[in-house]
Amino acid sequence: MKAKLLILMILVMFISSCGAHKTPQSEEKDSITRQLSFINNKNIDFSIKKVACDSCFPIIDIGYRVKVKLSAKQESLIAKLKKKEWIHMLNDETTDYAANILLYYIYKRDAIVLLYNRDIRKWRDGMKSDDMLYWNHILK
Repeated sequence: MKAKLLILMILVMFISSCGAHKTPQSEEKDSITRQLSFINNKNIDFSIKKVACDSCFPIIDIGYRVKVKLSAKQESLIAKLKKKEWIHMLNDETTDYAANILLYYIYKRDAIVLLYNRDIRKWRDGMKSDDMLYWNHILK
């Protein structure tokens, strides 16, 4: 009986030690993924505002811009994202709309068309393919 218990314990220890250990790179990737969890379609906090050139005389309207409520840490994180990460998020159904909104914000792209396509479904049906082409070109 003791021999069976000893063999069972050895097997359990062997199996648990064979599990995939995380490398420093995979741990770093998991940490970044957790830090970027604010980029999702459900929680994106943004508005679209008409803005003017305040340094021009006479003051002129320059269009509509996306304003996103972000912390300084979040601002720093999105500034460091690479093209492939943006493209990946634009192709993911949980982050596509949020990533698009953030790109409008970062690149100060005129957002008048988003006023008419604020709903995710409308954006996907009417604008997503155009925005994808635009961002693929801009993010080269």
